[in-house]
Amino acid sequence: MKEAYSLMTGNVKNLLKSTWWAFMIYAFMVAFMVYLRTPNKMLHDWGEENMMLSFCLQTVVYLGVIVAAFLMGAAAWRWLTDKPFGRMMKRFTTIYLASAVVSFVVTFAATFALTCFYLTAFLTASGSAATADSAAGSPSLLIIVLFALAIVAATALCMAVSLPFAYLTPKYMLQEKGEKLRPWKSFKCGFRHMGSIFKMGFLGSLVILVAGILIYIPLAILIGAQVSAQMGTLEGDPVGTPSYFTFLFIIVTALLLFIFAYILHWLFISYIYLYGSIENDEMKKTEMLNAKC
Repeated sequence: MKEAYSLMTGNVKNLLKSTWWAFMIYAFMVAFMVYLRTPNKMLHDWGEENMMLSFCLQTVVYLGVIVAAFLMGAAAWRWLTDKPFGRMMKRFTTIYLASAVVSFVVTFAATFALTCFYLTAFLTASGSAATADSAAGSPSLLIIVLFALAIVAATALCMAVSLPFAYLTPKYMLQEKGEKLRPWKSFKCGFRHMGSIFKMGFLGSLVILVAGILIYIPLAILIGAQVSAQMGTLEGDPVGTPSYFTFLFIIVTALLLFIFAYILHWLFISYIYLYGSIENDEMKKTEMLNAKC
C-alpha cells in the first residue's frame, strides 16, 4: 500500500495527464445518476408526462456509467503498462464482465439456496406448531442458528469466488500479447493467496471508508438541501433552492467523485503490487521444488 501511494504521489502530474479525462467522464456520469436519484418533483412530473423519453434518458445515463467505468479502468491500466489503450480497454472489459457474471451467478445461487432453506425451515416449524395447537408457529432456535451459519457459509462462498479475481485480473492485464492465459490455474493461485487478498482489501476499505465519509459530507449537505426543498414543494411552497442549484449539485458531486476515484485507484495499484508479491513467492516456490528434484 505504501508503494502504491509513493507511485501515485511521485507521478501525480503524469498520472493526471494520462487519466484525468476518463476519471472526469466517470465522475460526471455518476453525478448525473445521483442527481436523477435524488427527490425532484419537477423532474418527476416531467417523467410522468414523457415516460418513454424519461426511460431513454435514464437508460443512457446508467449505460454511460458502465461505459465510463470501462474507460476509467482502461486508462488506469494504460498509464501503468504503457500498452495500447484499445488492448487495455478490450482486456479490462472482458475480465470485468467475466468477474461480474461469475459473482452474480454465485451470489444468486447462494441467495436462492438460503431463501429455499429458510422457507422450508419456517414452513416445517409452522406446521409443527400448528400440530401442537400453538398460537403461532415460528422457527426454533436451532433453525435460526443453522440459518445464520448458512448465511456465513454463503458469504464465505461468495468471497472465495470473488477474491481470486484480484489476482486473476492483473495476471490477465499484464500478460504479453499472444501469451496464453490459464484462467483455472490462475484462479487456483489466487484462491491459495485469498488471505493476503482479503487482508489488503479489508485494510484498504477502512482507509477508503474514512476518506469516503469526509468526501460525503459536502455531498450530504447538497442532498439534504435538495430533499428539504422538494419536501416543501409537496406542501405547495415554492422551491427554496436557487436557480443554479442543479448546476452546483452536479459540478460539486462530480469533483468529489473525481477525487474519490483516485483514492480507489490507490487500492487498485496496491492490488497490483500484491500480485507482483504473489508471483515472486510462486516463482521462489517453484525454484525450491525444482532444486529438490
